[in-house]
Amino acid sequence: MTYRFDPVGELPTPMEFNFAAGKLTVTEWPTVTPEPGRLLWESYGVCSHHFNNEAYGDVDAWTQRVADLGVYAFRSLASAKLDQVKRTLVRCKTLGLKWLATVANEQTTEKELLANLALVAANPDVFIGVEGINEPDGDGLAAAEIEKTIRFQRIIWDYVTSRPQLAHIVVLSPALRRPARPELYQRFVDAGMVGVPRPFHAVSLHHYLHGPPDVAELAEHIDMVQGKWRCDRFWITETGGTTAVNSTDPRRNT
Repeated sequence: MTYRFDPVGELPTPMEFNFAAGKLTVTEWPTVTPEPGRLLWESYGVCSHHFNNEAYGDVDAWTQRVADLGVYAFRSLASAKLDQVKRTLVRCKTLGLKWLATVANEQTTEKELLANLALVAANPDVFIGVEGINEPDGDGLAAAEIEKTIRFQRIIWDYVTSRPQLAHIVVLSPALRRPARPELYQRFVDAGMVGVPRPFHAVSLHHYLHGPPDVAELAEHIDMVQGKWRCDRFWITETGGTTAVNSTDPRRNT
């Protein structure tokens, strides 16, 4: 009796298992490099919360829904002054959820930033990463806003890297939206964003899709940032797609 296995994808020619006279003959055996399924699971998460000065209500309900999805982690603002955030931490520990924390926005004060980082340091079992200001790369960005973004990023870097209990934490750059111009990234460089040491392990990038051209634009965006910020590690912290291809609503991708 012969059993035939036809592999899917780019594997070599099919294999035949021939059982005859008590012998097993394998005519072809592909070489594969297995990756633990956990690595794939840990590579995906969901965004939750607002990124300004409020958080979602009904914490028990939404955290349960996130857990029911089977995701590893979620991304949201971690603000020490919000009761909903404190309740979310309790739920994370109950449900086994991990948290990628945005710890600042344009309105955050330095005192608030340090309080948010202290919240992360007090819960190293929950947090897997922190990132700087969310989308500080809009049009018309003032020099003072760039200075604050970089100053906060260095505070984050110094805080995390000086505490052994946070050695597992990935420090992400300020989250960059698309589209953005090379000249804007250069303004950050000129102001000291990529000094020594560079204050992030990887670049936080946002990219939304609604067709094949956007895939090419993502590669172009990565190349642009890599060329300016000299970092070859990226974490896509926001993405999405749409079936409303004929809509003119600018919010359709989100």
